Amino acid sequence: MRFGFLYGVTFWYVLLLPLVVLVGWATLDALVRPDSDWAAADQSKTAWVVGLLLGSFGLAPVGILVALVYLFGVRPRLTAAARGSLSRRAPA
Repeated sequence: MRFGFLYGVTFWYVLLLPLVVLVGWATLDALVRPDSDWAAADQSKTAWVVGLLLGSFGLAPVGILVALVYLFGVRPRLTAAARGSLSRRAPA
């Protein structure tokens, strides 16, 4: 029997499945946030959703990077904007 093939397939599923879930979670999170949160956080919902979708379809390393930047950089600002605790910077 050819069990080596199964080990290779399992390896790719174990490696890729969490990455697909990560990018999918980031994309869904970006889609369900109201436009008012995006405006309060000075971010573009359209740009982030397009970036996440493009990254998830074909540009996997870029998609993972965009998802991580969104989840750890933009998402906290959106959450703070939703709570009304986002501090606005004074214009320079």
